Amino acid sequence: MTTLDCENPASTLKSISEIYGIAAPEIVAFLKTFDIEKYYAKNNPDDYPDCVLTAAFEKEHNVKPKPLDYVCWFHLTRTHPLNNFPEGIIPFKEALNIIWQMLFTLFKDTPHYKNLVDLKSGPINERYESRIRRPYLGGPYAVLVRDFAFRAEEAGFHDWLSMPETLTDICDKYQEIYKADIFGQLQEKLVPCIIKFVSDRKIDRSCIESALYYLYVLEHNQRLTESANTCFDGQNEKISPKQIKSVEFLNNYSSGKK
Repeated sequence: MTTLDCENPASTLKSISEIYGIAAPEIVAFLKTFDIEKYYAKNNPDDYPDCVLTAAFEKEHNVKPKPLDYVCWFHLTRTHPLNNFPEGIIPFKEALNIIWQMLFTLFKDTPHYKNLVDLKSGPINERYESRIRRPYLGGPYAVLVRDFAFRAEEAGFHDWLSMPETLTDICDKYQEIYKADIFGQLQEKLVPCIIKFVSDRKIDRSCIESALYYLYVLEHNQRLTESANTCFDGQNEKISPKQIKSVEFLNNYSSGKK
């Protein structure tokens, strides 16, 4: 069974080694010597760097990847410290009432409670409403490379560990209407969390290309970009508890609002 696991650089390299049947030192040697900027200048390929790198790697070693059976993904969120996701990771519309009930519980004995009850009945913003209207936008979402959880700003991603987008939207609307900031209070009450799960929904070539390019970026100490990662979209189907490999709470993580 062939699985791609980008939990860390070592697991990524091990996965690529098994996928191609090439020893890890040979892969590292190629990544060290390959200069993608020179390759672009010389060959002018009409493709993204992860695709170009992988094609060059396969040509150099005359190999093709084994078909993937599973890919490991990392769902990034901030949640109640007692939430171990017993029901799995559920799509947006199913999770919405749970999110609001959590807010009501956390702010029950504060002046914000009634405001939040009132806020729930009104429109929040276009992103929030569109996910209600369009179930295919309900996720759950996840990243291929766990490292992106800690380098979101560098990669131009939303910082989900700082605060999930839905809660950010609610906090922003609350600030707009009631002229009060609950974002910081909510951050203190919730804990950053990474849920690792396995799936066969997305097992295409793009996963391998992103993983190999991620290793290249690390080897050359370059900035993480979208080409060094790809994302999972559950398309409104939940991740079952059986798919979850670990639930990791990051008590020492800190980040400002993005």
